Amino acid sequence: MWMFASRNGRNADDIREWMGIFRQIRNVAKYAARLGQSFGSSTETLNVEKHEIEIIPDVEVVQDGVKYVFSDGIGKISSEFAKSVALKCSCKGHTPSAFQIRYGGYKGVVAVDPTSSVKLSLRKSMSKYESDNTKLDVLAYTKFQPCYLNRQLITLLSTLGVEDYVFEKKQKEAVNNLMLY
Repeated sequence: MWMFASRNGRNADDIREWMGIFRQIRNVAKYAARLGQSFGSSTETLNVEKHEIEIIPDVEVVQDGVKYVFSDGIGKISSEFAKSVALKCSCKGHTPSAFQIRYGGYKGVVAVDPTSSVKLSLRKSMSKYESDNTKLDVLAYTKFQPCYLNRQLITLLSTLGVEDYVFEKKQKEAVNNLMLY
């Protein structure tokens, strides 16, 4: 539940109007969820004007009368713009490969596309409501995480053609790193 004390002629309706245009949403649960998007924890990064984005089609396939959307909620961000966004997110020394974002009424994940010159390429499936807000908010981004090779994974990779010397090299690197401590 959110509470707001009206003052200086500003009321809760004014805030909802600032957040976006929700008139077309008739389902109460969906309406509340869309309002809630604006209250999530995020980092406000950069302003992206409407002419700096493009709307790209979703990747859809219809098979036996059933529509499958393979790009649901996934857009693109140019490498150059991703670097600028990464700086605003205090990413030191690297640019994440993907960002979870909110932009106006759009919500989803944008992956870095090194071939794109357009700042943001968004899809219809990312649009949740209309909004004039042009600030890009980042909710999360990809991070390096340690991983481990277990016996099952090594067997799978070997079956797929990865040579044994690759695993031996990785093992030697891991042992050498242990010796440093």
